[in-house]
Amino acid sequence: MQISPFWRLAPLLIVAHALQTTWLSGPLGGWVRPDLPFLVALAGGLLGGFEIGAIAGVGAGLLSGLGAAWHAGSFLVSRAVPPALLGAVAARFSVFHPFAPPFCAFAATLFSDFLFMLISPADFPFSWWTSHALRSATAHALLIWPVFLLVARLVRSPQSALFSSNAT
Repeated sequence: MQISPFWRLAPLLIVAHALQTTWLSGPLGGWVRPDLPFLVALAGGLLGGFEIGAIAGVGAGLLSGLGAAWHAGSFLVSRAVPPALLGAVAARFSVFHPFAPPFCAFAATLFSDFLFMLISPADFPFSWWTSHALRSATAHALLIWPVFLLVARLVRSPQSALFSSNAT
């Protein structure tokens, strides 16, 4: 019996949320605070497909929204849609290409912040988006590889050619 990829990913979502709300609660180097559960969900979507991306995105959105106790619905939608979309298109390209995860993280973060701005325009105007989105997207593009490789060890099945010793 094999454990579902999401159940292998769920503890990592919880650990990422715990890290984000404790040790990494402030801006990284005074620049921007990375959204670790969102990065885990993005990596899960890239590696596990649409369903894993959607479920992990909902998990990341719930954790972030409930942890912030503010705009929980906006967090849920803006964190669920980009990983699901990445999961839907990930089969069309090599997710292990050196530029694929950073490019996907950059684009998904811009889209996520745009969704957040559309859902809550009174609290997050366009000026917020322009000042926040590019810095956040750049930080996520730089930080995606360690998270991606960790998720690859958990989401991919043990029979995957990348991680098996008897690959042909």
